[in-house]
Amino acid sequence: EGEAAGEAKGTKAGAEAALGGFTDWVSGAPYIVRVKPGTDEVPWVISTRTQMQPDTDYALCQSDPQSVCTQATGDTGE
Repeated sequence: EGEAAGEAKGTKAGAEAALGGFTDWVSGAPYIVRVKPGTDEVPWVISTRTQMQPDTDYALCQSDPQSVCTQATGDTGE
């Protein structure tokens, strides 16, 4: 019983570390996430996240390919 409780506590702590402290995820919703190096225990962590929205196109920004830009679906940008 003690081993199971310890394992559950460790799993929760690892998930919290890997998810970057974001606790209010919407189950089943698509997200764009950026990861960054973590630590030895958690090699990668989520540094930013954006919940994707309907009727929106997503692409890497031309001015900053490290970022994601959005545009309303059907918007030609003119």
